[in-house]
Amino acid sequence: MGILAVEGSMDRMEALLKDRQPIDVILLFAAEENDSSKIGEILKAGANPHIKGMNGKTALELTTKDEVKTMLKEAMAKVPA
Repeated sequence: MGILAVEGSMDRMEALLKDRQPIDVILLFAAEENDSSKIGEILKAGANPHIKGMNGKTALELTTKDEVKTMLKEAMAKVPA
C-alpha cells in the first residue's frame, strides 16, 4: 500500500494499532487509497467495517470511490456495530 511510503505514516500506524486490530487498521488505509480489490480481501479476512480511525471516521467515510462505498455499506449491514 502506497500510504506506508508517506512520511509520518508509520507513526500513524503505530498509534492506530494501540487499540485496534491490525486487519482493521489495514482496512482504514486501503479505504483512503480507494483500493477495492484489497478492501474485498480485507473484509473477507474479517475486518470490522465499523472501526473508526484516529479522526473518528470509518472506512466508508474515508473512501471516495462509489464501488468501495457500496462494498463497505454491504459489509456494515452484515456486521453489527
